[in-house]
Amino acid sequence: MKNVIIILVLFTQLAFSQNIKHHNPDQDFKIGETYYLYGDKIKFRTTPDVHAQHSKILPIGTPLRVLKKTEVTLPYYGITSHFYKVAYYDLEGYILGAFLSLEKQQTDAGDFYFAYKKSGDTYILSTRLVNKKHEVLQKDVRLDTPSISLTLSNNLGLQNIDQIVHINYLTEACDANRGGQYLFLQKNTLYHALAFTKVADGGDYWLQEEIIFPNDPRGIAGKLLYQKEMGTYKDQDSNWWEVTKVSRELEWKSGEIFPKLN
Repeated sequence: MKNVIIILVLFTQLAFSQNIKHHNPDQDFKIGETYYLYGDKIKFRTTPDVHAQHSKILPIGTPLRVLKKTEVTLPYYGITSHFYKVAYYDLEGYILGAFLSLEKQQTDAGDFYFAYKKSGDTYILSTRLVNKKHEVLQKDVRLDTPSISLTLSNNLGLQNIDQIVHINYLTEACDANRGGQYLFLQKNTLYHALAFTKVADGGDYWLQEEIIFPNDPRGIAGKLLYQKEMGTYKDQDSNWWEVTKVSRELEWKSGEIFPKLN
């Protein structure tokens, strides 16, 4: 029974990962594809060197087509990044990969851009929003798992929220966190709102947290429904399981979740 559960968890996770765009810090930017600048006021250099001359200074969101990955690297915000040869319309030049956004997502609130950073052994996702007034908003969050996907949605029925950024953790390991985090955009400020956990330790233990929004099938108007299930596998011969469930109704007030979750 325990082995069947482990196989089903892994199969579900693998199938899910194959259907979405995912990111990790070791991925290269693909040759021939267009990416957008996460960095702002970035020098478009004539050679892959921080001391090289530049032909232009480019703003955040500039589209650049990747032509070549060079062997020249530079540490930036804790990560060793390669220079890339890129095309800006009919011009060719060099940009450090750390300045390119993992992806661009356009919303009614503006354009979102994303990049990795690292502090010690911990990876950080840096999110930037260029709003309709061309202001740049930024929020950095520490990641439990560096392999992620990104989903943006409207307020999902949560009043006074303009946009939700869902950071999904992607991993094939049973004992790694397959949960994620939420950022909320409210009144021109990006908040780190919630983190949730999904782990299974070889089938002997699991913890699963879920955040249910008002517009979800089990949603409650004006509330965030937090649910947690913890289970322990005690004995295989007698198929002995012990499960604990928690359910709480939460509210978003003044940039915080109430009551606070430990």
